[in-house]
Amino acid sequence: MSDNYNVVELAKEVVLQIKKDQKDRKLHNTKLLLKNYKLLKKHLEEINTIGYKDYFKEDDLYKIDESDVFIESVLKTKVRTAQMLASIDIALDILKEEYTAKSKYAIYDAFYMYYIENKTYTDVANTYYCGTSTAKRWANEGLNRFNVLMWGVDALGV
Repeated sequence: MSDNYNVVELAKEVVLQIKKDQKDRKLHNTKLLLKNYKLLKKHLEEINTIGYKDYFKEDDLYKIDESDVFIESVLKTKVRTAQMLASIDIALDILKEEYTAKSKYAIYDAFYMYYIENKTYTDVANTYYCGTSTAKRWANEGLNRFNVLMWGVDALGV
């Protein structure tokens, strides 16, 4: 009986660890998306999938087919990037409305300054005349709320 109990307890621990790892990975992915938000926007706005033709000589153009695997891959990447950025923009708007409605705009702004504008906690603290620990706490609170808006219940590890 004792061996069965140990196996069950071990299985529970493994499942809990897997859920924790998944939640940690989502949070890491969220941070990566936010830290690279402006770069992704620039990628979407400035990378022209048709502009690649400018890199070829005139007589090479007939060899390029729009159904080329590379071109399809670039287009799919742009579409996926656009979809992700649209989701981020919507989540940012909801988060901003939520904190503004609660008269806690500083929390949203600290989150935005740190994660989107890549400011330091010291920059945030100087803007709001608070300590860096408060700036960090605000940015993390915003991140946690944003994470739920982006990933739903998966962000909660439920």
